[in-house]
Amino acid sequence: MKKLPFFVLVALLPGPAQAQLNDSLHVLFESQPGVRRFVFEDILVSSATGRLDMNGDGGVDLLLQRDDDQGRLQDLRVLDGRTRAVLWDIRDVSQTLGVASDGLGSLFGFADPDGDGEREAIFAGEQTVRLINPGDNTLSFSFGATQTGTMALVGVIDLTGDGYEEIIVYLRDTKQIQVWSKG
Repeated sequence: MKKLPFFVLVALLPGPAQAQLNDSLHVLFESQPGVRRFVFEDILVSSATGRLDMNGDGGVDLLLQRDDDQGRLQDLRVLDGRTRAVLWDIRDVSQTLGVASDGLGSLFGFADPDGDGEREAIFAGEQTVRLINPGDNTLSFSFGATQTGTMALVGVIDLTGDGYEEIIVYLRDTKQIQVWSKG
């Protein structure tokens, strides 16, 4: 009887990264500890051209942002690269998205890793990767490093050939690569 609480406690301990919201993405691959991040990053450099395409038309879109004096994102505007039409306009990012801008991280680009047919904005910080739906400014999916660890977004690319991009992160504390994929 005394062993049951210990097993329950072990089952509740977080793994290297934790998903939040829904289960549309899961860890497809996790490397052994001790991997060098930059070896994997070299593979992704040539394939990152589509990440600045918000509307999926194959062209690069223009990102404009205003930061405050501390470098925190305040306002964000995305213009169609061809027509210059406004695709996404957010004033007061932390208020609109409901996430403190210093915890939001940087805008990495746009992709549809969850396969819902809409390209989400991918924000990456040292603790969390968030997918924001630009259509209604809601959080589609997020996952983060453990409470003591940090991570870096390495790339977003279709590694499996299924038409949906995978999210590749590097867990700094364990020196592991994780690939998050559509469920």
